[in-house]
Amino acid sequence: MRRIEVLNQVKEILLFPSDKTASTQQVAWFYQVDKTVIEKVVYRNLDEIVEDGYTNGVFTRRAILRVGMLLEDNEIANEVMNQLLNISLK
Repeated sequence: MRRIEVLNQVKEILLFPSDKTASTQQVAWFYQVDKTVIEKVVYRNLDEIVEDGYTNGVFTRRAILRVGMLLEDNEIANEVMNQLLNISLK
């Protein structure tokens, strides 16, 4: 059952419209972590995440994916990266 939940979260992130944005709380929900985890990732990697479109607590789709790349030991983030790799190999 957990696998299905993870895949549903991955689908939410990958299908997130490129012209929409998300709050820190929404990004935390996507990755099923506490909001403070996302805040720490942003703090430690601000320049990189800003380059991906992050501004004042608002994340673009690319910034959301970047956060996933920077999260450690996160099942959803790992699956997002796997799916992105699969897409790029098609």
